[in-house]
Amino acid sequence: MINMAGKVIDSRFSKTMREILILLKKHGDLSVDKFSQFLSITSMGVRGHLLSLEKEGYIYSQTVRQSKGRPRYVYSLTEKGHSLFPNLYEYFLLEFIDIVEEIYGHESLEKICEKQVERLNNDYKHLFENRNFKEKIDNFVKLLEDLGHLIEKDEDNEKIVIRTYNCPIYSVSSQFSLVCECAVKLYKTLLGDIKLERISHRSDGAHYCAYTIAKKK
Repeated sequence: MINMAGKVIDSRFSKTMREILILLKKHGDLSVDKFSQFLSITSMGVRGHLLSLEKEGYIYSQTVRQSKGRPRYVYSLTEKGHSLFPNLYEYFLLEFIDIVEEIYGHESLEKICEKQVERLNNDYKHLFENRNFKEKIDNFVKLLEDLGHLIEKDEDNEKIVIRTYNCPIYSVSSQFSLVCECAVKLYKTLLGDIKLERISHRSDGAHYCAYTIAKKK
């Protein structure tokens, strides 16, 4: 039986729900029958908890066809479900960057960032080559969203303002400003002859990062 419930996932979930989430984290895809065996409760009882977790977006179900008999449903964690479990990725990344800087100096980080800008530009430049102004801006906004930014775009006759309310690299860029500067350099490289200027920065205490793009006359 599980003895981890309540130590990893907070108390907004019932004990059975926590056990279900932990089972999925440990075993991957599981059917109702498997849950019943692990938890020693009826299939009907399991389904009620699964329905609640699926409705909240922590798990999802899919149909698996069998060689004999009716298809069965199996359940898995969504990204939202996985995020309930703490990880040390950011901590190790920050420590790694700090150690690189300590051993090899700040110039080594600059070279790494420059290489990253070069690679990402090669990955995404096809979205901007041979595009008109509107297509470049639309693709730029879509790219930021795909990279995990929450975007708001306003415009008037002279300029476009793009605000990013969620920065997927904030935990790193807030401690290593070079990372953020490299991201801005990437944006400018991708946009080419379109002038982009950062006017607000979360690391400076603002609620969001914001950029202006001057419209062409």
